[in-house]
Amino acid sequence: MGPRVGQLVWVSESGSWYDAVSPEARMKTYQITLPDDVAAFVDRVLAEKKWGTLDDLVMYALGTVGTELESDADTEIDALRKAVQVGIDQADRGELVDGEVVMKRLRDKLEAARKQPT
Repeated sequence: MGPRVGQLVWVSESGSWYDAVSPEARMKTYQITLPDDVAAFVDRVLAEKKWGTLDDLVMYALGTVGTELESDADTEIDALRKAVQVGIDQADRGELVDGEVVMKRLRDKLEAARKQPT
């Protein structure tokens, strides 16, 4: 059974108690293993008070990764849109290849690949 409303629970390495109804109390706990050089970096950052808590540092790092992944996805979508627009522009100019011709080329290419020794 989980914590009751109003019950204090120990949640993080930051040494804080949180009310069971707070968002922090609903966080999932992970145990991670860091390479020695990364662990030394984290220890140094915390010792030099460049970051408040390990939890905050990890949350910031994960947020940064999330933002970067979203940016990468946006870049990929933009590239796909540009490629589609190139095809639309070619079609508008009448630069099309008949579907039967394309399929024959693909079948020929596949057949040639199958005949190649592996």
